[in-house]
Amino acid sequence: MTDNSYHESGHTVMAKIFEDYFETKFVTLDKDYSWKFDPRSEGGIYGRARKLGTEMTFADHDAIVMIFLAGYCVDGIVNNNGILKEKFFHMGSWGPQFATERYSGDAELISVFFHRIKIYSPDINWEEYISKAIRCTCQILQDHAVWENLVAVRTALIASPNRTLIAENLDAVFNEDNLQNHMYRKLPLLLASRRSLVE
Repeated sequence: MTDNSYHESGHTVMAKIFEDYFETKFVTLDKDYSWKFDPRSEGGIYGRARKLGTEMTFADHDAIVMIFLAGYCVDGIVNNNGILKEKFFHMGSWGPQFATERYSGDAELISVFFHRIKIYSPDINWEEYISKAIRCTCQILQDHAVWENLVAVRTALIASPNRTLIAENLDAVFNEDNLQNHMYRKLPLLLASRRSLVE
C-alpha cells in the first residue's frame, strides 16, 4: 500500500487537470486540520464543484468521478511499478478495494456522482463505466509531465509545516512545474479516448 501522500497528490493533480469543473481549497495529510472541515476525514482533498448540482452536465460529474478515482489509480501505479495488468481495471479488483476503509470515502463520492450521471444516461452500467473511468484516469496520470507534477505536489506536501497545501500553495507548485501549459496542449488528446469510452 502506498503512503497517503501519493494517494492525495493523485487527487490533487487530477483536480488541477479538471479545474474548470472542480475548485480545490486544500489538500492535507493532517487529520486534525482535516477534522475542522469534516469530522469523518483523516486527511485528503477538500473542494467543491464549480457549478450547482442542477447546472452540472454529464462532463462535470464525469470529471469529478475521475478526480476521486485518482487515489486508487495512483496506489495501483506505485504498487505495481507503473505496470498495470488488465485485471486492475476489472470490478473483481476494484470492487473489493472500494469496500475497504482506505477507499470508502472516495467510493461514496464516486457513487453519488455516478447516480447523478444516470439522470443523463439511464442505461449506463456501473461496472463498465467505472472500469473505463479507471483506465482513462490511469492513462492521464501516467503521462510523464502529469506524473512529474504529482511528485512535485507530494514533495511540497510532505515538506510543508503542517503537511497541508492550500490553493495558493498548489498554484505555486503547478506554475513552477508548468503543468497547466502542458495540459492545455495535451489534455484534448488524452481526453479524446475518454469521450469515446463513455459515448
